[in-house]
Parts: sequence; structure tokens; C-alpha cells
Amino acid sequence: MCLIVDANCFSHVFNLRDKRHPGFVPVFDWLFYGNGGGLIYGGSKYMREVDFTSPTYLPLLVELERKGRMLEICGRCVDYESERLKTIIPDHPDFDDEHILALVIVSKCHIVCTEEVRAIPFLKKRDLYPPGVKPPKIYQSKRNADLVRNNANVADVCKSKGNMCRETHEV
Repeated sequence: MCLIVDANCFSHVFNLRDKRHPGFVPVFDWLFYGNGGGLIYGGSKYMREVDFTSPTYLPLLVELERKGRMLEICGRCVDYESERLKTIIPDHPDFDDEHILALVIVSKCHIVCTEEVRAIPFLKKRDLYPPGVKPPKIYQSKRNADLVRNNANVADVCKSKGNMCRETHEV
């Protein structure tokens, strides 16, 4: 299973002392002990929102990296897609997670871990996705644990363990 963890859930997943962590243990367990997959991340806005250097997260993220489960998606592609989405949905007060939608589009990720209620209608809006990319399933709590146990939710980018568009930008 590959997934994107939105900034609003990052602590729930990676801070073992977070009071909401028990509801996100299935995500944590799959990332560290599951069969394949990883944490998908990338793009300028995402990297600004998530503090990867936090002493709380860093040891766990280093361990994920060591296991080959940190999958950075091309920032240029994510940023380009984010800008494209902002032109499609300009000035909508509830559309401020365009970078998450862009990550889904570029990575073809199947699951987004988020509690951002305003973002979910946009994440589910089929006409925002190009052909071949489906809206993701949403993990919000332990009641969604079956999502992280389903091997069908491993995206191609996780199977290849690589940046799908790296060659596009190499000079």
C-alpha cells in the first residue's frame, strides 16, 4: 500500500505519543512492517507543510528511508499539476490542498490519509483527474484499516520504487 499522509495527519501517524495515534496504527504498521508500498511525498507546498526534520519524526522517517519506503515524487511535476489545478478551481475558499490532489495525479496513489474535510470533495471529484487516474480512497481513522491491508492499493510508483518522471527532467 502506498499512501500520502496529509500534514494534518502526520503527527497522528508518526508521533507515537499523539493522542490520535491509536486510530492511525494500521497506517504506521503497514508503512513499517507491511508487504510493499511506502510514504509518497513531494512538491514545494507539501515540503513546506511537513517538517521532515522534526526530532519526533526524523528517526522514524530515516528508518522508512532505510527500508526503501520513502517515495519522493518529482517536485516539478507536482508543482506543475498544483498550478494547473488552481487554474481549474480558482479562488475557491475550500480548495487549498491542491498539492495533495496533484500528488495523487502524478503518483497515481490509491490512498490519502487526511482529516481535512474541506479537501475530501475535491479529492473525490472525478473530473479533476486525467484518464487513467482514479480518485483515492480516504483513510481517516481505524475504521478504514482494511484499506491499508489491501495489496491492490499499491500504486505503480511504489512497485517500481522510483521517481516515475525523473528521466523527463534530467539534462
